Amino acid sequence: MGVEYTALELNDMGDKGKALRAELAERTGRTSVPNIFIAGEGIGGCNDGPGLMTLKENGKLVPMLQAAGALE
Repeated sequence: MGVEYTALELNDMGDKGKALRAELAERTGRTSVPNIFIAGEGIGGCNDGPGLMTLKENGKLVPMLQAAGALE
């Protein structure tokens, strides 16, 4: 899709990764990864919460990315 993103590999970040995972749990109620955010809004993972693939299949992903300024 040509969207730029930042990936944080929590397992490679030592104590900082553990702290970030704890913060994710507090903010989103989940610690599994991937944990995807668009413009600061948590959308879940690939298939859960509603998830990247569900949003794509429902035609909601592109408008979200456009609204975030991540896609023309």
